[in-house]
Amino acid sequence: MVLSKDDYKELLERFPSVTFAFAYGSGAIEQGGYKKDIYSESSALGGEAFLMLDVIFAVDDPVSWHLENKRRNPTHYTSFISD
Repeated sequence: MVLSKDDYKELLERFPSVTFAFAYGSGAIEQGGYKKDIYSESSALGGEAFLMLDVIFAVDDPVSWHLENKRRNPTHYTSFISD
C-alpha cells in the first residue's frame, strides 16, 4: 500500500512552501515484499522491510527555504550548521 493524497498533503504541510515536489520509493510506488505500515521494523532487524519514501523539493529561494525549515524542523540539520 502506498501513501494516499492526504498522506502527501500532511507531509508537505510539515515543510515550508515548495514550488514543486515529487516522491519515489516503495512508499510512493507499490512494490512486493513490504508491509503497508511505513513504520515497521526493518528487515535487517528480522522484520519485514518497511516502506521507503524519498521526496525531492524544488524551491524558488533555497537559502530562505532552509532557514525556515531549520526553524520548523531543527532535527533535520546537523548541529554544526549555524543560522
